[in-house]
Amino acid sequence: MADNSQSQPEQSVSGQNKASPDTPPYRKQLQHDAYTIGWVCALPKEQTAARAMLDEEHEPLPTPRNDHNAYTLGSIRGHNVVIACLPIPVSP
Repeated sequence: MADNSQSQPEQSVSGQNKASPDTPPYRKQLQHDAYTIGWVCALPKEQTAARAMLDEEHEPLPTPRNDHNAYTLGSIRGHNVVIACLPIPVSP
């Protein structure tokens, strides 16, 4: 059997997940470079469907202030995935 030690990402340095009232305590927080698959959605409805495909959802990571996309992090069958959704345009 192949050694999968490199395919398994490391958890955050803190080693502890701090739970908020709406966050389950078991969610992982990985580093940005642990994610190797990107899934781009144009509509929030598409992001909802993509999110339902995740086996596990991860804690969000910091994003730049000028990045208005919506991100969901998680994994599918051991692959770490970033689901990105474009911002909803504001009507003038």
